[in-house]
Amino acid sequence: MKFMVMHKHDQGTEAGKRPTPEFIQAMGALVGGMAQAGKLLDGDGLGATKSRSRLKVESGQRTVVHGPFTGSDELPAAFAKITVKSRDEAIEAATKIAHAIGGDVELEVSKLTEAWDLGLCEKPADAPERYLVIHKASPATEAGHAPNLDGISKELGGVVNAVVTLAPSSRAKRLTWRGGTRKIIDGPFAESKELIGGYAILDLANMEECLAFCAQYADLMLTACDDLEIDIRPL
Repeated sequence: MKFMVMHKHDQGTEAGKRPTPEFIQAMGALVGGMAQAGKLLDGDGLGATKSRSRLKVESGQRTVVHGPFTGSDELPAAFAKITVKSRDEAIEAATKIAHAIGGDVELEVSKLTEAWDLGLCEKPADAPERYLVIHKASPATEAGHAPNLDGISKELGGVVNAVVTLAPSSRAKRLTWRGGTRKIIDGPFAESKELIGGYAILDLANMEECLAFCAQYADLMLTACDDLEIDIRPL
């Protein structure tokens, strides 16, 4: 089974706090081991909300709002990873994705974290920018009617690197750690107020194996933050 594991944004990442070298090394060992085992298919961190934009298409009219902002209805239904030259180009690509989905659509355009954002290297002069375009869930997607994005990669001429569609949140689990106590909540979920701070796409045997990975992942994350929320969504 394939799962998307998403940890939520917090005050530290919103403020631009960089992880320590020790944290980066430990997290690299965990995800590196998953990659070597062929279980990690993809993963990235997302930047602070000042680097994000929200795009809505309602009755054929587009509106765009730039961050920073707080969470509202952050339950995702699908993702497209794109590589472009600028934020403006990312928004135009997201607009085409919205039209491909059709109807009234809400998307978030979130810049992905690069090695130079973490201070690990100098930013190349000609470096492209990568964004995650997040399609917000709707009653239709929650009923199992996934958007058809099969032709969007061809239409955007190689800008789209990957497209992922999530199963309805009725098949999901939400894990929270508050005051040192873990809680597991079964879907469906009406919404999530917390923005996605990073994700991993995993190819695992079952939900139990995914929960075991999340426990290891949380042990590391909680060395850098007090509370934590993770969503597990089957693809």
